[in-house]
Amino acid sequence: MMHYIIQCDGKVKIQSIPTMETEFSSVLEVAEKAYAHECLVSEKIEELVRLASAEADMPSQNFFWKYIREQVEEEATASNIVDRGRLASDHAIIFLDKELASR
Repeated sequence: MMHYIIQCDGKVKIQSIPTMETEFSSVLEVAEKAYAHECLVSEKIEELVRLASAEADMPSQNFFWKYIREQVEEEATASNIVDRGRLASDHAIIFLDKELASR
């Protein structure tokens, strides 16, 4: 995205990133927070598309639509992991871990 902004003669401002949470009560909580984050990312990208539309900026709309499509897949994947994590008992979570590690 930074390359696109620079290519369009825009200015990129890199800001600090707040520290991430590192303590979780369960594997399921990690999956749920990952899903919530994917939803937040989708929301932010959708805001960019709406802004580009309001500004009649067709190239930017086109650029960001690929990320909209990608986020549909990312949200579905994260949601599936949450669902499967809810179904897995504490002992069965190792099988889900093994499957996800093989991706």
